[in-house]
Amino acid sequence: LPADFPALRSLDAYPGNLPVQRTAFVGRVEDLTAVRAALDDSPVITLTGVGGVGKTRLALQVAADAVARFPDGAWFVDLGPVLDASYVAAAFSTALLLPERRQGTLEESIVAALREKRLLVVLDNCEHVIDAVAELVDTVVGSCPGVSVMATSREALGVDGEDTYEVRPLSMPTSGADGAPGSLMDNDAIRLFAERARSVKRGFSLSPENAPVVAEICQRLDGIPLAIELAAARLKMMSPAEVLARLDERFQLLAGGRRTVLERHQTLRGAIDWSYELLDPAEQLLFARLSVFAGGFTLDAAEAVGAGDDVEARVVLALLGSLVAKSMVVTDDTAAGTRYRLLDTLREYATERLGELDDPSRVHARHAAYFLILVETVTPTLKGPDDEIGLARLAADQDNLRAALGWTRDHDDPDTFVRLLHGLLLYWSQEPNYREIAQWTAATLEHAGGLPADARAEALGCAGLGANYGNRFDEAMTLYESSLACSRDAGLPPFPFALSSLGIAALESNDPAEAIARCEEAVDAARATADGYWETYALGILSLACSLSGDEERGRDSADEALARARRLGNTNLIRSALLDAGIARVTSEPEVAIELLEESAHADANSTNLGQTYFFRGIAHLRLRQPAEAARALRAALPLMRETGSDFFTATVIGTAAGLLARSTPAATVELLSALDRFRAESGIAGTPGDTETQRRTRARLEEAMAPAEFAEAWSLGAELSVEEAAALAFEQLGRLDA
Repeated sequence: LPADFPALRSLDAYPGNLPVQRTAFVGRVEDLTAVRAALDDSPVITLTGVGGVGKTRLALQVAADAVARFPDGAWFVDLGPVLDASYVAAAFSTALLLPERRQGTLEESIVAALREKRLLVVLDNCEHVIDAVAELVDTVVGSCPGVSVMATSREALGVDGEDTYEVRPLSMPTSGADGAPGSLMDNDAIRLFAERARSVKRGFSLSPENAPVVAEICQRLDGIPLAIELAAARLKMMSPAEVLARLDERFQLLAGGRRTVLERHQTLRGAIDWSYELLDPAEQLLFARLSVFAGGFTLDAAEAVGAGDDVEARVVLALLGSLVAKSMVVTDDTAAGTRYRLLDTLREYATERLGELDDPSRVHARHAAYFLILVETVTPTLKGPDDEIGLARLAADQDNLRAALGWTRDHDDPDTFVRLLHGLLLYWSQEPNYREIAQWTAATLEHAGGLPADARAEALGCAGLGANYGNRFDEAMTLYESSLACSRDAGLPPFPFALSSLGIAALESNDPAEAIARCEEAVDAARATADGYWETYALGILSLACSLSGDEERGRDSADEALARARRLGNTNLIRSALLDAGIARVTSEPEVAIELLEESAHADANSTNLGQTYFFRGIAHLRLRQPAEAARALRAALPLMRETGSDFFTATVIGTAAGLLARSTPAATVELLSALDRFRAESGIAGTPGDTETQRRTRARLEEAMAPAEFAEAWSLGAELSVEEAAALAFEQLGRLDA
């Protein structure tokens, strides 16, 4: 068998996000065989071993080799940047691109999304959040039979069905082995050293002179891949003999053949100590300060956070370049440019050193201050033509933003904390990240004394959004009203978003007059502050309220005005929403035009909520055009998208329309759907929009007249037992038959 495996470059042929490795995978043939076999036999396999031993690289190679066996792909979740165990599920969900449901916990949302999938998940760097990882893995694997998990950790997860595999250091040459370069190249550790050495020193090769030296270096480093790679990186500035000499000076405890009685972690720490001590004092200080970053960082961030006493901002570029060259910092090429990061083991080491060299609180304060400036600089762009760039910029530093929020919250810096939160509200509402909104706005309101009135009103309004998407409707209404009261008490115009949200709530409760009145107030409030973004947003919601209340002409005019304003602003988020609103406004009067507008909106939008509404109203337009098969296809496409958002209200709306379409072909199933909707609306207190409720009333009356009383009663009784989710599944099945 070949012992060298080429870098992986064809992973894009399969679903998933496995990172492409730029360097060859060296050796470990037996490990690959054993882990592949374990993956066949167990739903969970954990690769254990000391930091730097190569667990991640082995897991990625096995995953890449096995990806063809998993129709839904292989997915990589890096838990290294996750500093808080409560974010494990969020990191898992984000990496797998899973939708968030409005009801239930995030773990329940993950299980719902994966229950029918066949995929492999690689969970990397689990040890610092192992309890949370174990709980999540136990839940997912226990509920999703097609999901396999491969974890890397310094200890086993301890879940049922888990198989563990200890990843040992690379094989090393035995004492007295033939020192010829050719024979030594059969050894994994030496071959790894030579492979990495060639990447930093062109033309490097094993020779009769250096081969024995390299062999001794690998022996002294116990075959630990990270230590070997760090040593090989030094060849850019030293000869192998000089590297060995420095190693001898540093590793005095390893002399005399007693290395095997020491912990391998100490061996790795010794290698890192040695590499660290090769840095000059300014490099050491910068390296330690970089440990405050969670995940990656940019050069600008490094200059802002790393500069200070003994490190001038103008030299950070050179120092960072030196750290990259010496393999203490790694780089990632992204669409937005180069980002930097510390490997997890090195970051832990740097954190310890920071406490020795500097006051960690001062460095964390600079970190928080930098990201506050970033947020307050980028957030205004979310209202203009560069909104997508701004969203991507904030998303790239999401882990750092969370770290800054957590640190300022926990270290008595309420001013920075509330300013960060206030700046992120628009970002979270556009994503949309409803759980993030709910969690952090609740924390913000605990520090309400540090918020000016306008910021507090916005926080209350956005907190209402988080509550609404958590199906906590009464709480949402209270928060919206509190937002308006906050503005009123301060003599300020009300927050347009809160007014618009109250308008939508009134529409959902079958109060069209109140809905339109609230939306009109929202437009006036936005105009009073000359805020073009919120004025455009409010016009779109006013259009929706008018269209769904039967005032199609005004709905069309408001939507067209919103679309024109959005295009003038060049804001992608507003353009998408305005296209949707313009299509909705024409569903009844101009269904062909509506379909074109909705199609354009669908092409521009990846948001599940908007896409679900787009397909729903396309279904309505096809019904107007007497195209039942096309209508069934569109409504069927809308249902899973609505379920992804967790919105029972939106899902119920689609089910109600589907019931009208299915009434002739499957009357009994239609009665079940109508009964399930009746129960949902009675329990939730949400009546539904005027058009929806009237259509469903007529459909029920028609079926009650056409069916035998006993048959109708039986179907109604069955439907009353269905949850919204079960009714959605029934509608999805019946629409599929109509579309066939």
